[in-house]
Amino acid sequence: MADVFQLPVHRVAEPDYTVSRGGAFLAFQRLGMLSYDDFERLLSIQAIVEPRRGTAGLYAERFEQFLAAFKKTRALLK
Repeated sequence: MADVFQLPVHRVAEPDYTVSRGGAFLAFQRLGMLSYDDFERLLSIQAIVEPRRGTAGLYAERFEQFLAAFKKTRALLK
């Protein structure tokens, strides 16, 4: 994912239920019980995966191919 988006990916420690925890954090934030700054304090990051800059051109080319295929098959997906 880091290579595809050319952004660092922060891998959380103990990834079980990550989506559920994220939803709970957002709910608590909307209820005023947490701030966005609290998220960083409550999550433990196991590793940060940096993108490999040499892959940017490859994925840009593949994205163009994906778009072309999507446009040609779009009617099949409706």
